[in-house]
Amino acid sequence: MAYVIDREAIYSAFFAWLQANVTPGTFNTVGRRLLPVDQVYPPMQPALFQQQTYETVEQRRGVPPKWKLYLDLYVYTYSADPATTPAIALNQAMNAIDAALAPPPGLDVQTLGGLVSHAWISGHLPTDELVLGEQAIAVMPVEIFVNY
Repeated sequence: MAYVIDREAIYSAFFAWLQANVTPGTFNTVGRRLLPVDQVYPPMQPALFQQQTYETVEQRRGVPPKWKLYLDLYVYTYSADPATTPAIALNQAMNAIDAALAPPPGLDVQTLGGLVSHAWISGHLPTDELVLGEQAIAVMPVEIFVNY
């Protein structure tokens, strides 16, 4: 039996899940094509972008392969008020993503409706605020484990 994953179905389902489950109004701009922060103007923010980063596969004779797909979620926020750190909006946006990826009732992981074994934030989450002035950025790494 051939075990072939449908990458596009998984990546697009993940993105659709985010769009459907992140608190309405959290983001002014969302996309699967990462834009540089200098092309995402203040009225477009907060902004969320999904970027595929890499995949791993573990092959063993006699058992299905174990596929993991990795992507980064880029979050951009802006605050023109010098008395307000842009990290406040950044933290709120990141919290909304965390909530969208929370396991549904009765499950201990988010499965995107049974499409994958799990999809969760995993790893180091770099953030940058104030160094960029009014701009704040976070990169949230996501691991998706594909099941058969």
